[in-house]
Amino acid sequence: MSIQRLTHIGRQVWRNALGVSALQPSDVWLASFPRSGNSWFRIILGNIIYISEGREQEVDLHTLGELCPVMGYTNLRKPWDHEVIPRLLKTHQPYRAPFFNRPTRTLLQVRDPRDVMLSWYNLRTNAKQSAYNDSFEHFVRDPKVGFEAWMRHYSSWLPHATTVMPYEELRARPVSTLQRCFGELGFTVPGDILQSAVECSTIEKVRKKEQEQGVRDAKRYKDTFRAVRKGASGDWKDGYGKAEQAVYAELHAHYGIDRYPPDP
Repeated sequence: MSIQRLTHIGRQVWRNALGVSALQPSDVWLASFPRSGNSWFRIILGNIIYISEGREQEVDLHTLGELCPVMGYTNLRKPWDHEVIPRLLKTHQPYRAPFFNRPTRTLLQVRDPRDVMLSWYNLRTNAKQSAYNDSFEHFVRDPKVGFEAWMRHYSSWLPHATTVMPYEELRARPVSTLQRCFGELGFTVPGDILQSAVECSTIEKVRKKEQEQGVRDAKRYKDTFRAVRKGASGDWKDGYGKAEQAVYAELHAHYGIDRYPPDP
């Protein structure tokens, strides 16, 4: 392991330790595997805050961090001054006790892992450092990044989830999905604010802003990389061969996953 990688891990451990010390009982974990629509959902959350506070600007990928903090990166000691929603803390890490024992509320955001893998592979192969340089079939088989990683992550968080929010449901019925999940977390947001926030946060608008402003953390990726893709569901049906589908079916059965069944 390189010195650069060890330094990165050391800094991450230190930031996580500082984050744990600043957790509040009112916080909510926002747990998801990478490329599950988390950034889009957090833009909706940010626009809920802006609209409720009468601000005229809209949230984008570059202004997201302070409104929707990330465990291990954002300064969690900064007071949360927004009343409309509690502080939702993003993490892609699998659940580990006692690290995630508090706060006790969790929103688990999920997306069909077959679609996730297409987007995750695109990101990993476009990274400037530690890029993935093997085939997509090898990628989905890789226990560190592929289907098995998704299933371990999902299985670790599911028993602790206060509510589960499928990406596909959020795309199809955003307002009612938000109302359901927020209600299960114990708070409500007025429907007119939800509707306005959703309208300000469409995938098309987010993609246009990325085209105008550039990719967030652009130095980490190749020039051609775009973080905001189509956001579609079911693209895997056109991108998978029999080998990838067979791997998915085998691991889905092995882990006893309760959603996103393989095609018969």
